[in-house]
Amino acid sequence: MKKDLPRLEEFLSLLSANRGAAFEFRNETWFEDDVYAALARSAAALVLSEREDNKPPPLVRTAPWGYARLRLETYSDKDLKAWADRLADEQWNEVYVYFMHEPTAPEYATTLMRYAG
Repeated sequence: MKKDLPRLEEFLSLLSANRGAAFEFRNETWFEDDVYAALARSAAALVLSEREDNKPPPLVRTAPWGYARLRLETYSDKDLKAWADRLADEQWNEVYVYFMHEPTAPEYATTLMRYAG
């Protein structure tokens, strides 16, 4: 779905203030300042989704917490250290990280948490 700011703003207005919401956009038209501002007004997180088939969206802080979907099949320790540093730089209250459901996901999560401290 291409960017539809009025639709997004209407949806955001329906969300309860005490619930966190995260949005993963897969069409590049969404990666614009007006979308980031709308998400920030609702403290909704922009999901950073790393995928094999396209470049990841920008890492933009729109909420006091973050959500990253690290979906590549292979991550080296160096890659995970870089992700831990990058996510720490955002100084979110909490960070949720999803790894693909591959058998390696628990090991990647453990390594990322170790680097994150």
